[in-house]
Amino acid sequence: MTKTVDYATPNELLKELHLKLTALPIYFRSKVAEECQWSIPTYYRKMKERLPGSKTKRNTFPLLSNAEKDKVVSVFYEVMAEAWNDCQRYSGETVES
Repeated sequence: MTKTVDYATPNELLKELHLKLTALPIYFRSKVAEECQWSIPTYYRKMKERLPGSKTKRNTFPLLSNAEKDKVVSVFYEVMAEAWNDCQRYSGETVES
């Protein structure tokens, strides 16, 4: 079944898009944490590059394995595709429901 999405005022559209964009980082974080089976603190620890107490970049090491890198990129593409599909609704085109 297809339907045409119509917004009564541009302000409703702007507000909805703004809310979706501000929620995107939190959604991405939760999806990555779920897929990689991490807690939220682990997610933030994995973002750091330096060893605790290290002040130079020479003492750094990657905190993500190759499998984790692949999963994070996969989740990124999935989240962005969902966001793009949501945006398609606002273009005035018909969408499938």
